[in-house]
Amino acid sequence: MPTPRILKIGRDPRNDHVLTHVSISRYHVEVFINEEGLVFVTDLRSSNGTFINGKRLSGSTLLQPGDILKLGAERPVKWQEWTKDTARSSNSVGAPENSILDLSQPPPAGFFERYRWVLLASLIGLVALILFVLIYLKTTGRLGSFGFPKFGVMLSYWVYEVPRHPASFNSSLLYA
Repeated sequence: MPTPRILKIGRDPRNDHVLTHVSISRYHVEVFINEEGLVFVTDLRSSNGTFINGKRLSGSTLLQPGDILKLGAERPVKWQEWTKDTARSSNSVGAPENSILDLSQPPPAGFFERYRWVLLASLIGLVALILFVLIYLKTTGRLGSFGFPKFGVMLSYWVYEVPRHPASFNSSLLYA
Protein backbone atom coordinates (compact mmCIF):
# COMPACT_ATOMS: atom_id res chain seq x y z
CA MET A 1 0.00 0.00 0.00
CA PRO A 2 1.33 3.45 -0.90
CA THR A 3 2.26 5.88 1.81
CA PRO A 4 0.05 9.01 1.77
CA ARG A 5 2.01 11.96 0.49
CA ILE A 6 1.76 15.37 -1.11
CA LEU A 7 3.79 16.32 -4.17
CA LYS A 8 4.20 19.88 -5.33
CA ILE A 9 5.06 20.66 -8.95
CA GLY A 10 6.19 23.96 -10.41
CA ARG A 11 9.15 26.04 -11.58
CA ASP A 12 10.37 26.94 -8.09
CA PRO A 13 13.31 24.77 -6.93
CA ARG A 14 11.54 24.12 -3.60
CA ASN A 15 8.90 21.97 -5.34
CA ASP A 16 9.10 18.18 -5.29
CA HIS A 17 9.15 18.14 -9.11
CA VAL A 18 10.66 21.12 -10.91
CA LEU A 19 9.54 21.83 -14.47
CA THR A 20 11.26 24.68 -16.28
CA HIS A 21 8.80 25.30 -19.12
CA VAL A 22 7.68 28.95 -19.36
CA SER A 23 4.00 27.96 -19.14
CA ILE A 24 4.53 26.39 -15.70
CA SER A 25 3.89 28.62 -12.67
CA ARG A 26 6.29 28.75 -9.72
CA TYR A 27 3.82 26.73 -7.66
CA HIS A 28 1.61 25.15 -10.31
CA VAL A 29 -0.12 22.09 -8.88
CA GLU A 30 -0.35 20.04 -5.72
CA VAL A 31 -0.91 16.29 -5.86
CA PHE A 32 -2.23 14.29 -2.91
CA ILE A 33 -1.89 10.51 -2.97
CA ASN A 34 -3.89 8.73 -0.27
CA GLU A 35 -3.34 5.31 1.34
CA GLU A 36 -5.40 3.61 -1.34
CA GLY A 37 -3.25 5.05 -4.12
CA LEU A 38 -5.92 7.48 -5.33
CA VAL A 39 -4.45 10.64 -6.85
CA PHE A 40 -6.10 14.01 -6.20
CA VAL A 41 -4.87 17.04 -8.14
CA THR A 42 -5.31 20.66 -7.04
CA ASP A 43 -4.40 23.58 -9.28
CA LEU A 44 -2.67 26.27 -7.22
CA ARG A 45 -4.18 29.16 -9.20
CA SER A 46 -1.59 28.74 -11.94
CA SER A 47 -1.46 31.28 -14.75
CA ASN A 48 -1.68 28.83 -17.64
CA GLY A 49 -3.85 26.21 -15.97
CA THR A 50 -3.92 22.52 -15.30
CA PHE A 51 -5.83 20.35 -17.77
CA ILE A 52 -7.34 16.90 -17.39
CA ASN A 53 -8.39 15.35 -20.70
CA GLY A 54 -8.28 18.80 -22.29
CA LYS A 55 -10.59 20.47 -19.74
CA ARG A 56 -9.24 23.14 -17.41
CA LEU A 57 -9.17 22.08 -13.77
CA SER A 58 -10.74 24.31 -11.18
CA GLY A 59 -10.31 23.23 -7.58
CA SER A 60 -9.41 19.62 -6.80
CA THR A 61 -10.30 16.47 -8.64
CA LEU A 62 -9.64 12.74 -8.48
CA LEU A 63 -7.63 11.37 -11.39
CA GLN A 64 -9.07 8.27 -13.01
CA PRO A 65 -7.06 5.62 -14.88
CA GLY A 66 -6.54 6.80 -18.45
CA ASP A 67 -6.82 10.52 -17.62
CA ILE A 68 -4.32 12.77 -19.37
CA LEU A 69 -2.85 15.44 -17.08
CA LYS A 70 -1.20 18.49 -18.65
CA LEU A 71 0.31 21.45 -16.86
CA GLY A 72 0.20 24.67 -18.89
CA ALA A 73 1.46 24.01 -22.42
CA GLU A 74 3.88 21.26 -21.33
CA ARG A 75 3.79 17.62 -22.39
CA PRO A 76 1.44 15.26 -20.56
CA VAL A 77 2.57 14.21 -17.08
CA LYS A 78 3.12 10.52 -16.20
CA TRP A 79 0.98 10.69 -13.07
CA GLN A 80 0.25 6.93 -12.89
CA GLU A 81 3.79 6.34 -11.57
CA TRP A 82 3.03 8.46 -8.48
CA THR A 83 0.77 5.74 -7.11
CA LYS A 84 3.69 3.34 -6.79
CA ASP A 85 5.22 3.38 -3.33
CA THR A 86 8.70 4.48 -4.33
CA ALA A 87 11.37 6.01 -2.20
CA ARG A 88 11.10 9.76 -1.72
CA SER A 89 14.58 10.23 -3.16
CA SER A 90 13.37 9.40 -6.69
CA ASN A 91 10.76 12.18 -6.49
CA SER A 92 12.80 14.72 -4.60
CA VAL A 93 14.16 18.10 -5.54
CA GLY A 94 16.80 17.87 -8.22
CA ALA A 95 15.23 14.88 -9.98
CA PRO A 96 15.44 15.32 -13.74
CA GLU A 97 12.44 17.11 -15.17
CA ASN A 98 11.97 14.37 -17.78
CA SER A 99 11.25 11.85 -15.02
CA ILE A 100 7.60 12.92 -14.79
CA LEU A 101 6.98 14.00 -18.41
CA ASP A 102 5.63 11.65 -21.04
CA LEU A 103 8.43 11.94 -23.60
CA SER A 104 6.58 9.74 -26.09
CA GLN A 105 4.45 12.81 -26.83
CA PRO A 106 5.89 15.54 -29.09
CA PRO A 107 6.80 18.81 -27.38
CA PRO A 108 4.12 21.50 -27.53
CA ALA A 109 4.42 23.87 -30.44
CA GLY A 110 5.12 27.51 -29.73
CA PHE A 111 2.68 30.26 -30.63
CA PHE A 112 4.17 31.06 -34.04
CA GLU A 113 4.55 27.41 -35.03
CA ARG A 114 0.95 26.70 -34.04
CA TYR A 115 -0.59 29.74 -35.75
CA ARG A 116 1.88 30.52 -38.55
CA TRP A 117 -0.62 29.96 -41.37
CA VAL A 118 -3.28 32.05 -39.65
CA LEU A 119 -0.79 34.85 -39.06
CA LEU A 120 0.45 34.69 -42.66
CA ALA A 121 -3.10 34.74 -44.06
CA SER A 122 -3.98 37.68 -41.79
CA LEU A 123 -0.94 39.62 -42.93
CA ILE A 124 -1.70 38.96 -46.60
CA GLY A 125 -5.32 40.01 -46.06
CA LEU A 126 -4.26 43.22 -44.32
CA VAL A 127 -1.86 44.14 -47.13
CA ALA A 128 -4.55 43.38 -49.73
CA LEU A 129 -7.06 45.57 -47.87
CA ILE A 130 -4.62 48.48 -47.66
CA LEU A 131 -3.80 48.19 -51.37
CA PHE A 132 -7.50 48.01 -52.26
CA VAL A 133 -8.28 51.15 -50.25
CA LEU A 134 -5.35 53.05 -51.75
CA ILE A 135 -6.29 52.06 -55.31
CA TYR A 136 -9.92 53.01 -54.68
CA LEU A 137 -8.97 56.39 -53.25
CA LYS A 138 -6.58 57.11 -56.13
CA THR A 139 -9.08 56.15 -58.86
CA THR A 140 -11.89 58.20 -57.30
CA GLY A 141 -9.62 61.22 -56.91
CA ARG A 142 -9.85 61.27 -53.14
CA LEU A 143 -6.15 60.69 -52.61
CA GLY A 144 -4.47 64.08 -52.36
CA SER A 145 -0.85 65.05 -52.89
CA PHE A 146 1.81 63.15 -50.96
CA GLY A 147 -0.71 60.42 -50.28
CA PHE A 148 -2.77 62.42 -47.78
CA PRO A 149 -6.44 61.60 -48.34
CA LYS A 150 -9.02 64.29 -48.85
CA PHE A 151 -11.54 62.14 -47.02
CA GLY A 152 -10.32 63.63 -43.72
CA VAL A 153 -12.60 66.55 -44.56
CA MET A 154 -15.40 64.09 -45.27
CA LEU A 155 -14.85 62.32 -41.94
CA SER A 156 -14.87 65.54 -39.93
CA TYR A 157 -18.02 66.61 -41.75
CA TRP A 158 -19.80 63.36 -40.86
CA VAL A 159 -18.62 63.37 -37.25
CA TYR A 160 -19.22 67.02 -36.37
CA GLU A 161 -21.80 68.48 -38.75
CA VAL A 162 -24.28 65.78 -39.76
CA PRO A 163 -25.36 64.84 -36.20
CA ARG A 164 -26.07 68.50 -35.40
CA HIS A 165 -27.79 69.44 -38.64
CA PRO A 166 -28.94 66.29 -40.45
CA ALA A 167 -31.34 68.18 -42.70
CA SER A 168 -28.56 70.42 -44.03
CA PHE A 169 -26.49 67.51 -45.41
CA ASN A 170 -24.61 68.70 -48.49
CA SER A 171 -22.97 65.91 -50.47
CA SER A 172 -20.92 68.38 -52.54
CA LEU A 173 -18.62 68.86 -49.51
CA LEU A 174 -17.64 65.19 -49.65
CA TYR A 175 -16.04 65.50 -53.07
CA ALA A 176 -14.39 68.89 -52.75
